[in-house]
Amino acid sequence: MRTNRITILSLVLLALSWNPSASHSQNSGELDSPTIILGTVAGDRGTTVSLPVYFKGGGGTVSKLSFAVKFISNSVKFDKVDASGITPSQDLTVDIQPEDLPPEANGLPQTMLKINVSISGGDSKPLPDGLWVFLAFRLTQEAKSFAVNMQPYNIEAIGLTGKPVKVLAEAGKVIVSSDDEPLVGCFFFTH
Repeated sequence: MRTNRITILSLVLLALSWNPSASHSQNSGELDSPTIILGTVAGDRGTTVSLPVYFKGGGGTVSKLSFAVKFISNSVKFDKVDASGITPSQDLTVDIQPEDLPPEANGLPQTMLKINVSISGGDSKPLPDGLWVFLAFRLTQEAKSFAVNMQPYNIEAIGLTGKPVKVLAEAGKVIVSSDDEPLVGCFFFTH
């Protein structure tokens, strides 16, 4: 019985100490690659949430970037772009065009956001690292508790040399909370 407890305790400690990014760090090329990062936000029905869009430049090699984000839009409606993340000195231009798409095979409506990012001064300046914009989404009153995936795709980037650059992407989520359960922050920050 004591051996089982020790084994279980060892497995729990191993699981808690496992760091997936540590195993990923052997491929330092991917860690230094330019990356689009969409945040994760949660909100109640009938409210508006702001999804942050970040960029990690990977050494300042990207001068122009375009990508799309497609999502199920029956409960989550794109509202507007909030450019409060942009500092005026960056001269960053983020153009976002929403487009309603035909419903999925199961009949759910879809929306696509076409996002183009550039910086004034031409192709000689790299796109800045950090928070670029917030994408505001309205959560409908009829929304069911659900996590809507926000996956960037169709990524096209031009480098300072004028050649295409590979850019990675991290998906975000817009979470419609349940009426039965209150929103709870990260476990580690609540203790």
